[in-house]
Amino acid sequence: MARNAAVAVADAIRRSPRRAALVAAAAFGAWQVLAPGDNDDRRAAREVLATVRAWPEGQGSMDRDASRRLCRRVNDESFIDGLGFLGNVDRRKMALPTPDYDANTAGAYFGGGPRGVAPSPFLQALMDAGVVRRVPVTIVTRTHQPTAAALDYVPLQDTIGGPLPPPPTRQFEDTESRMDADLFIAPGDGAAWFIANPDLRKGLMGIAPASTPRIVPVRDGTGNAAVPPGLVTPDGICYPLRADRVLEYTDAKTVGYKLREITVAILMKPRTMPGWVSDPRVFGALMGAPVLPEDVRVWTFRNAGDGWRLSGLTDMRDMASNGHYLGD
Repeated sequence: MARNAAVAVADAIRRSPRRAALVAAAAFGAWQVLAPGDNDDRRAAREVLATVRAWPEGQGSMDRDASRRLCRRVNDESFIDGLGFLGNVDRRKMALPTPDYDANTAGAYFGGGPRGVAPSPFLQALMDAGVVRRVPVTIVTRTHQPTAAALDYVPLQDTIGGPLPPPPTRQFEDTESRMDADLFIAPGDGAAWFIANPDLRKGLMGIAPASTPRIVPVRDGTGNAAVPPGLVTPDGICYPLRADRVLEYTDAKTVGYKLREITVAILMKPRTMPGWVSDPRVFGALMGAPVLPEDVRVWTFRNAGDGWRLSGLTDMRDMASNGHYLGD
């Protein structure tokens, strides 16, 4: 039957090629009009997908602006803060340099405490995964205080019995005390997952969250204290996402003079995902929404002739009533 139909169509085209061409053109035009998701709307959805794929991975947070980097804040209780006050100006407390911690150390700093201090479950999970390591150091605390003679000296006294006693020649003394301590640091590639992003630490309703531990400075070659410039105290975990494909899209409608609008649902997947992220101890220390292996984002884009740009508001009504699916 299929062979007979093919022969009949070929015979009709041979007898009247012009009529066959007109019929084919009409059929193609009808398909463009009646087919679900016409070419213009589908092309717009694909252009939006290309726009999302061009968003930067290493800037901002996907929850705030055009970025493919998703960030989750780390709970303050996950850090270890057992080294006491660190002077912000004179750096009274510092670590003696070691091969594992010196002025050139780079990575993410999670705090520290006295030698043998117990890590939080979050840090223990990262240590089990080989991301964070315990670095033993010697903490030196400098103290600048008056000498005993200066404290005993009283210049305002009765001088009838004799001349004013001379002040002590040494009024202040500098002392150092030492303590064995452990620092928790994620060096190398493992540190790339942690980012110092102040936006992650902004509390709700203007309430500032607790601060994370201050990085212990290192004694440099001159004996002074300096914070390793390659160390950061992380505010959260950030990982890059990729725009996998468009799942659904609405008609690209005109909403103003030369202004078009379309809403798309895009499947987002992590570009890479370390295994330790799925550890419950890590999972439970992250604030906000969970880390998902894939996510669907619904955005509205507008185009004024200069490319598709993310709109501030997304109206789901068009998607619910007149959405076009791609694939499955």
